[in-house]
Formats: sequence, C-alpha cells, structure tokens
Amino acid sequence: MNWVLVNGLWFVGFGLMLASSGIDGAYMARWMPVGWEWLGYVLNSTADVSVMVLTYFFGRLQQDRAKAKRKLSVIVLGGEAVGVFFSWFFSWRQLLIVLPAVEPVDYLRIAPIAAAFIPLLLAFIGYAESLLAGRFETSEQPKATSEQSKATIEKPVVHTEPKTKPMAQPMEISLNQWRSLVSGMNGDRPTDAEGVNQWLSDNGYEQKPVSTARRWVNA
Repeated sequence: MNWVLVNGLWFVGFGLMLASSGIDGAYMARWMPVGWEWLGYVLNSTADVSVMVLTYFFGRLQQDRAKAKRKLSVIVLGGEAVGVFFSWFFSWRQLLIVLPAVEPVDYLRIAPIAAAFIPLLLAFIGYAESLLAGRFETSEQPKATSEQSKATIEKPVVHTEPKTKPMAQPMEISLNQWRSLVSGMNGDRPTDAEGVNQWLSDNGYEQKPVSTARRWVNA
C-alpha cells in the first residue's frame, strides 16, 4: 500500500500523458512521412515524460544540502519551462483544428486555456513526487589528501584511558532504508513527525528536520 501511495502519482501522470496523445500527438503525427505517423505519438509521449522528469529532478536538487546544486538547478527549471511551453503550443495548434466542432463560438478563447491543462498537471505531478522522495542521499566521503594521510601516519599514538565511555554517533538513514524499516512495523509505525524523530533517536539513527520527518510519516 505504501508503494502505491508513493508511486501513484507517476501512474496518474502516465495516464494523462497517454490520454493526451490524441491531441498534441495527433498534431505531431502530421509532421511525419506517410507510414511513419506513429513517430509523432512517440515524440509527444517522450516530450511529456521529460516535463515530469525535469520537474522531479529540479525539486530534488532544490532540497540538496549543497548551495551550488540548488543554485545550478535553476537551469533545469529553464528546460522545464521550455518543455511546458512547447507542449502547450502543440496542444493549442491541434485544438484550433478540432475544437470548432465542439465549441463553434468560443473555441478561440477556450483553446489556449485547455491546451495548458495537461502540461501543467504533469509539471506539478513531477514536483510532488520530488517532495515525496526528498533530497538525494550520498554515502561518499571526501578522500584524504596525501599530506593528511602522511600526518596521520606520523602522528604519535598516545594511549589514554577514557574517563567515560564515548557516546555512539547516530547512524545516517535514507528514505529507502526508512521505508524498509516501517514495512515491518505494522500498527506500531509513527503517526506524526515527532514520533518519527523519537523512533529514530531511540534506535540510534540521526533525527531529521521536521519537514522531512512529516513526509516520512506516509513514506
């Protein structure tokens, strides 16, 4: 059930994408040589996927701890704007052809509004999925330079008896690890952000920001 909740928006997006192929996909099919019209539908579907995926990665990069990544992700947003614009444009051109039969009086007003329906929904679905997924997790550690390694080797080792037992550092935990853990909790899983952080603390894991813990409740 959790898998359906987390990934359900992707299925909604693909359903919208396939259903809308009869509009802008049919328009692109007219560009293709005779016998190759199906490539127009493939082109349209691939472009619609890019709208969702670009928004998804933009949302995840915006949550990154690195300021440089957050700043550079604006370039991805620019690509997303291009994708949404052309998806709207091709839908608008096709609606100008087919809409007069449905709206003979107001089709010129309705066509540009209706054409924005699918590309905007796909963009918002991609961004919503990025919020559910959270930031990219990485286990890479910076490599020590040769000077640092040499200093570590040459540093004399002094054995001292610790006065108190050092506290263990909380372990890192990713969203995928959390999903794996809660799948076996049954009715004991936390129901709010405070409960998530309390469980993490009790079990030796690092606590998460409130906004992240709130998303993890239904992860």
